[in-house]
Amino acid sequence: MMITLPAAIDSAISDALVLLESRLVCASHEATTHQVVWVGGWGADANTIHAVGAYLVGLRVAAVQQSLTIRAAIKNTPEDRAEVVTSVEAIVGASNAALTQDQKEDERNPWLAEGLWHLCLMLASRRKELHPGGEVVALDFPHVAAKDHGLDVVAIYRSNGAFGLSLVESKAYAQDPNKAISDAVAFFRDVDAGIHDTRIRQVVAGMRSALPKDLQDAISPSLWKAHRTYIPNPHYDISVAKDWSNARPSLNGLKAPVHIMPHQVDTFATFFDNVADAMRSFAASLPSHV
Repeated sequence: MMITLPAAIDSAISDALVLLESRLVCASHEATTHQVVWVGGWGADANTIHAVGAYLVGLRVAAVQQSLTIRAAIKNTPEDRAEVVTSVEAIVGASNAALTQDQKEDERNPWLAEGLWHLCLMLASRRKELHPGGEVVALDFPHVAAKDHGLDVVAIYRSNGAFGLSLVESKAYAQDPNKAISDAVAFFRDVDAGIHDTRIRQVVAGMRSALPKDLQDAISPSLWKAHRTYIPNPHYDISVAKDWSNARPSLNGLKAPVHIMPHQVDTFATFFDNVADAMRSFAASLPSHV
């Protein structure tokens, strides 16, 4: 029996999660103003890059459900297969050479960074140390495009019987991780001020509705007001030396615990090019006999 398009996507994502669960490395330590959680190994080898690419293609077709289940929201038709390729190229281009440097820096790389940390929190449902705030039980969908307004990565977690909300701000600044932190902190201060309450409430409502009834009943529609975690997620080149164990006064006064999750990238531009290649390669490999 020939495999269908949705089944091929679902299978590839499941295989990607199994591989990445075993390949990623994680370490954490406490600083006076925050906790640092290092997650590395994303570009360890070709198989790892391929797994990342397959997952990110899955995000483009809503194959990763808010309830953490894998089910491609796509049909086994020529039109939907063409849509997969078009959707991937809308983010990473038909080739790396097809994008200008500005497009890579302002659109492609930021979306890939968000998608990568959506993947990180998806894996946290299997490896608890990837999200020290608690057990991840739901994840919102990522942005359709990098310049869309809204929240980067949002997760509902459970800790000691209570539920909370993690808000991730992913920034891909090759040479300026300090700006990444500064931009994230500005957003978190707006959250503290209630500026994003309406948007957050809509996201929480969507995630709650995707969960089983018993969990829906246990999760307050205003959970973030009582329990939340802030996760600044800077992606930057390994050539930039940063000591994340130092106190960061800019975090003082925030009304939630802060877990900085830095992604120090070995050869920043090449890594993102390789992930983009992997996405195009996986999309092109999907069944065409539909």
